[in-house]
Amino acid sequence: MTDLGPADDGLSLNHADLWDEAPIGMALLRADGTIQKLNHAGQRILNETSDDGGGLRFDLTHRRDTATPHGLVSWSESRHAKNGAIIELSCRSEPMEGGYSLVFEDVTQRRRRDRRAAAVARIAAELISDRSLSSVLTALAYEILKADGLAGVQILTGDADSGNLRVLGMAGFTSLTGERFLERLMECKQRGARLCMFEVMESSRLAVMPHRYAEVMSDPAWEPMHEVLRFPVWDAFASLPIIVRNQTIGILNLYLTPGLSVDNEDLEFFSTMAVQAGVALDYAALLESERRSAEKAERQRLARDLHDSVVQGAFSMRMQVQALRVLTGSGELLANRKKIDTIAGELEEISGAVLSDLRNLVHRTKPVALIDKGLGAALRTLVAGTSRRTGIDVQMRISGELEHLGLPMAEDIYFIVSEAIHNAVKHSSTDRIDVLVNAFESTDSLRIVIKDFGTASNRPTGADTGDGMSGRGIAFMKQRAKNWNGLLEIVFDEMHGTTVSLEMPSASEEHRWGKA
Repeated sequence: MTDLGPADDGLSLNHADLWDEAPIGMALLRADGTIQKLNHAGQRILNETSDDGGGLRFDLTHRRDTATPHGLVSWSESRHAKNGAIIELSCRSEPMEGGYSLVFEDVTQRRRRDRRAAAVARIAAELISDRSLSSVLTALAYEILKADGLAGVQILTGDADSGNLRVLGMAGFTSLTGERFLERLMECKQRGARLCMFEVMESSRLAVMPHRYAEVMSDPAWEPMHEVLRFPVWDAFASLPIIVRNQTIGILNLYLTPGLSVDNEDLEFFSTMAVQAGVALDYAALLESERRSAEKAERQRLARDLHDSVVQGAFSMRMQVQALRVLTGSGELLANRKKIDTIAGELEEISGAVLSDLRNLVHRTKPVALIDKGLGAALRTLVAGTSRRTGIDVQMRISGELEHLGLPMAEDIYFIVSEAIHNAVKHSSTDRIDVLVNAFESTDSLRIVIKDFGTASNRPTGADTGDGMSGRGIAFMKQRAKNWNGLLEIVFDEMHGTTVSLEMPSASEEHRWGKA
């Protein structure tokens, strides 16, 4: 086949100016796809200095199957420019005598913006999921990596001064673990290496270092890191602070592929993702604080219950034992027999009450049936155990299916019912407690009513206002309901006792599992 000559290049003199000044890439291709002639815009896009394309080739053989009846073919492709940068092209080609005509444009920035917008949206969805902090930040690292074609991404948190850092998210470094990275990083620091990421944490200002790879690999102080940073191939390095509540708590490290530079638009996207990482870290810290507060509240409740029943009972037993010691040590056992029998009977009664209170606390603290058999079985065990220990007639009716509820939600419901029954037993003179559980399949909602028939004179002071010991117990119950957007109401009636109502507006998948 002969090359297309100047007279056969498909360009008339009238079209020369249009060819050279066109804002999009235009080329004439030989039959094998190599470039014969390339306009100015095409040279700029492909980073090529000559108008003959320097031997560049577009492979059209595998695209012919998608051609229109007129031979027009459209496609997108990524390719390396001569400066090493990866560019994304939108191409259109059609046959002509001796070869093909080609029109193409650089859509790298447009596609990158689309990927960035999608990445931000996906990470926003991750933040409201029930996944762990490390999995969310690892997903964020991969989103940045995919959106901008970086070589590697790291998300670290901790204190740079003490070296107490943790790698919570990483992408791109297939052979680099967080532990190895930090161990070797601190070794480099001891050898005098400049760690700009530490400078970023201290100054709360971003840093961009062109050709950082060459600097690191040529510096003996960085020798411990040479092996782990050698792959994937990268060139420049950028580090951004992760700021939460005006405090830098972490850093976002970016390893740029060769030929990739950082402009203001890039920094804006990276800053957005650093903010997302900060939101995830802040949310995790709030959840941890909530968990600690809940654990503290549970310990306070247990301490209160132990003090109100078991501790006071044990103190009374001690006083009675001391009285027995005095009576039996006097040498007048027969004369004191009646008093000794009385004290022994009181000791038996007190010890029985203490044992009952301890068993009740154990049942309320560790509902084994809840884990093994589900909420319905656990509530039945609770009701049966309460009736057996107290002699109170506790009746329960369950309507609907409860076993589909996830453990976190079921646990909160169990403890609300348990606390309500415990308060009725402890503070009411009732001889009957009714528990009604309705799970409504049509609305996917839940309603539970616990009613006793004691008198208002037995109600503990402050139970309805949040004051006093029992008020805190009620506050805990309301907090558990609030965890699931539920509502807890307590109504005291002087003549008809106390009614505790729990409404769960939705037992949807989100609410069943969202607090796991």
